[in-house]
Amino acid sequence: MNPEDLPKLNPDAFKQITIKSREENTITYDMQGQMMGRKLSMLAKQTLDRDAKKMTAEILDGDSKGSVMVVSLRDLPNNAGTEIKYSASLELGALGFLAKGSSKSVWEKTADSTVKHLDSI
Repeated sequence: MNPEDLPKLNPDAFKQITIKSREENTITYDMQGQMMGRKLSMLAKQTLDRDAKKMTAEILDGDSKGSVMVVSLRDLPNNAGTEIKYSASLELGALGFLAKGSSKSVWEKTADSTVKHLDSI
């Protein structure tokens, strides 16, 4: 997955992605978004480990600094398909107190919708 695709996958949350650097299996990018009516700005790094079939995204700076999301793929036996595992450690900071309801559940719904989209392609 390319970070540039995030606004297409979830345009309500991800507004703009600006690539800062590309190296072999690592992309660093600025991400502008919106959650619960609040504009967000983050510096993120996405790393692809092809041997392990794993993609890791880390928030290096800005809102949610310290959050880590991991997507792992595993081929199922007998060509039965591919298992997709998603895990996240979210550092919400002030985002946890912004509005009625839990911002964590909003983040989880955003992540779930992104994973469902990935599962469909």
